[in-house]
Amino acid sequence: MNKSKTQPPRVLDATFRDGGFYTDWYFPRVVVEQTVQALFRAGVDWIELGYRTPATDKAHGLYKYCTEHYLDFLPEPNATRYAFMVDLKDYVSNGAVDHSLLRSLISPSEESIFSMGRVACHARDISLIEDIIDFLRGKNYLTCVNLMGSSLLSEGEFLECMEYVRRADPDVFYFADSFGSMTPEHVGTKVEQIRSAYDGALGIHTHDNQGLAFANALQAIKEGVEYVDATLTGMGRGPGNLQLEQLMLWLADVFPERDFEPNELLRCIESFFLKKKREYGWGFNYVYMLSGLKNIHPSYTQKLSEGNKFSFKDISRMLEQIPATARQSYEDDKLTHVINANSQVYSSSTELPVFNDVSSGDGKCLIVARGGGSPHEVLEANRLGVSDLACAVQDYLRRSRIQVFECNQTFILEDHPGKIMCVLNRMRLQEIYSRPLSSDFSIVTAQTHFSLLAGKPEVSQYPCTLGPIKIAHGAVQIPEYEAGQYAIALAVALGFREILLAGFDGYAEDGHNNRMTQFFDQMANKVSGLSLTFVTPTHYQGVKKRSVYTY
Repeated sequence: MNKSKTQPPRVLDATFRDGGFYTDWYFPRVVVEQTVQALFRAGVDWIELGYRTPATDKAHGLYKYCTEHYLDFLPEPNATRYAFMVDLKDYVSNGAVDHSLLRSLISPSEESIFSMGRVACHARDISLIEDIIDFLRGKNYLTCVNLMGSSLLSEGEFLECMEYVRRADPDVFYFADSFGSMTPEHVGTKVEQIRSAYDGALGIHTHDNQGLAFANALQAIKEGVEYVDATLTGMGRGPGNLQLEQLMLWLADVFPERDFEPNELLRCIESFFLKKKREYGWGFNYVYMLSGLKNIHPSYTQKLSEGNKFSFKDISRMLEQIPATARQSYEDDKLTHVINANSQVYSSSTELPVFNDVSSGDGKCLIVARGGGSPHEVLEANRLGVSDLACAVQDYLRRSRIQVFECNQTFILEDHPGKIMCVLNRMRLQEIYSRPLSSDFSIVTAQTHFSLLAGKPEVSQYPCTLGPIKIAHGAVQIPEYEAGQYAIALAVALGFREILLAGFDGYAEDGHNNRMTQFFDQMANKVSGLSLTFVTPTHYQGVKKRSVYTY
């Protein structure tokens, strides 16, 4: 790149906004303080602290709302200034921009720590962009329009959007490679299209589905794009974004006369963001690249990847089946339809018998999950054996001879005869079936066909689909493709009404906890006389609990 002809872009860090999709917009205050100071010293121009979202019924963190009196611990802006983002659809009511809502949440910039207001929108809402940009301009904010999903638009559709942008005349127009599907060639073409309709400053927001976020940013800079977004370690949905430290290191090398200090970012990266990256796993993988190539919203890939329920091959096949009309925004019902259509992949001509060979006796059973997280990794095996709680569960089983259901394989019930192992999906069934297994228990699966081997446990079917809860003879329907839900629904279908739950410790993420709690409530309301009791520690709130040590 010709150093004498190219100017460095203005760099906007979006870590707390984009990274919030993983942490539900909760970040420790000390981390935010350290990170903001590091960004100041590194030479970043703008820090986008998060969204400015109206109040919802969700308990999101601060950086979903950016309520200013909770941000008074931040240093005053200097050469580095603060920005917020609004999602246009949050401020639309009856097909028009809700000005009263805007006025209630967004003060004039003179009364705010923020200097820039960015508006994210899809093509379907672009006709309203002029109204909200005029509002922000009237409050003396630097204004930006971020057009999401631009790679899905035909040239004609994109140029139609640009006409609305031209009328709105924001200070900066961003095109977002929302699905990471662009290449440097596409970036060059897109800039050319924009320049034919709009002569203001340009910005780019890249995603790294194909590993091209950095290359696309460099091409944009070469084409004269003035603003570039990035996040620390690329933190963001799916594979994430352009890595800020990568961009800043390049800028420091190419523009040595400027005071870029990328080393200032390393301490906060090492102390917090690398740990979060290991925890949440953003970054390149095969199926996220596929979603980029196919121009598919990353939430489809993220949902299919949760819990290692499906192989890469299964995910690839299902992504291909998402209708083109549903690829721009995530639609849960479309994914449910695809999962249901693919839940039975015949691996042989052997049709499994429907499972019903168990007596509900006094109607009492115990369902055991592995319990792989906090609190206290309740039933997780370790090198020295198993936890005290696991031993207590085993002791209770020896004394009570209660019927036991096991979610997948917990490794703590290896010698328990007569247990029923509940396995929901084909990938997990194949994984478990390949292990050395005794033949003195049964496996019940949602699959209807499977290749059986001699000397293994009996395998039977109890098919499962996704949707509102339905319990029927020979089949069940549950809201999520979740082994715990399947095991509970199966136990109810077989006649059990007093169900003890061990190892159901819940999730650190509130959204999944809430969905599971809703499932528990729905089951209790739907099934007369059903009692669900958690006998080991759990994150779930509002559920019936009783210690296993009292049985």
